[in-house]
Amino acid sequence: MENREQEAKQNLASAISPKNFLVQVARLPLGPKLMVLATFFIAVAILTVVFTFDSLAPPEPLHSAVGSAVVQAEETGLLSAADGSGKEITKLKKGSKVNLLDKLTSLDVPAVRVQFVNQGKNSKPGFVRTQDLGNWESNDPVSEWAFLSALRNRNDISTEEFITKLRSYSLRFPGTAESEKALLERAGLHLKVAKGKQAAGKPKEEWEPDIAQAREAVGGLSPATANSADVVAMVKEFDAPPAGAAKPAEPPKEDAVSAQLRILLRNAKVAWDSGDLNGCESNAKKALALSPNNTAARGFLYQVQKAREALK
Repeated sequence: MENREQEAKQNLASAISPKNFLVQVARLPLGPKLMVLATFFIAVAILTVVFTFDSLAPPEPLHSAVGSAVVQAEETGLLSAADGSGKEITKLKKGSKVNLLDKLTSLDVPAVRVQFVNQGKNSKPGFVRTQDLGNWESNDPVSEWAFLSALRNRNDISTEEFITKLRSYSLRFPGTAESEKALLERAGLHLKVAKGKQAAGKPKEEWEPDIAQAREAVGGLSPATANSADVVAMVKEFDAPPAGAAKPAEPPKEDAVSAQLRILLRNAKVAWDSGDLNGCESNAKKALALSPNNTAARGFLYQVQKAREALK
């Protein structure tokens, strides 16, 4: 029984071998033989075209990119349509870096258009789910602001860390509208931190640097933004005393006699400086009438006397 099975296998292998195929074709009459050979060569030609099509097609060019992102999911698909219904171009593993092909004003979109480049071989442009990407980077100020804004409400980013990122952004993209937003938001956060420390009763040495940083951020704003009502109101808050702090004592009000005395002494000095000895003397005597022991008035009278003696 086993011998028969082995013999059957050998006969089947022999029947489908190229050598046996050619022997069988050679035994055919001329007409059928030519038909079989023609069919064989056509099939070989078709297979050759199919398997070499990719190598004959031009390579996908490297498309212009505005930034990059890194795959955070274990695996995600590069699809031909943004809505997820398209054909899968290729699979991307965690850690794969993709080039961003479009400027982004927000990351609140289901998918972004990217291109995957690996060892010089470029994929066709496609779409990857936004939630599967991270480590966003761009040299475009609008797109980079969208990436930074996405960090604003994340629990794993502290206020101090976000302030640092805002500072870095304004240094990278000076003079842009987004840089103005970054400076303004940084000033507001510094002020908020300072006010929080003041409310907690922290000493001036702890919250004063935050006020200084807020001033520095406002100093980088354009004149139009710096003179806006909101910024002017914020700057006033920089100098506002901490809540609950004692108000500084008001200087004592000047009484009428003191005010008149001050005016007479000022007039005496103006007359002396201009060489008007009579005017200086007159104002000094009036001042002494109000304050008999006033040193300044006596000094003016003494100087007038010496000057008149020198003129004799």
